[in-house]
Amino acid sequence: MGADGRILIWQDHATRKVWPDCDKLFACFPNHYVHELGGVKYHHGYEGSNEVGDWNDESYWCGAGLPPDMIRRLRKFVEWLEFNNITWEVWT
Repeated sequence: MGADGRILIWQDHATRKVWPDCDKLFACFPNHYVHELGGVKYHHGYEGSNEVGDWNDESYWCGAGLPPDMIRRLRKFVEWLEFNNITWEVWT
């Protein structure tokens, strides 16, 4: 039996337009990656049944010790990311 998951993808330009500090925010997530394709920069994160912690799992953000204002900002960022992505479903 394999695992199922999703790769969520965000274009850097569109994300940065709403979240100018997106690099700082994305840096708090496990399973966040950046790649360039055709001269366009993309962010992506994996979430799946075979992961201990997904990019959007608050208990895994940069470990412990983030200030409360950063946690609040990350919650808003995750909410925006969850509604503004392209998703690829993956099976292994």
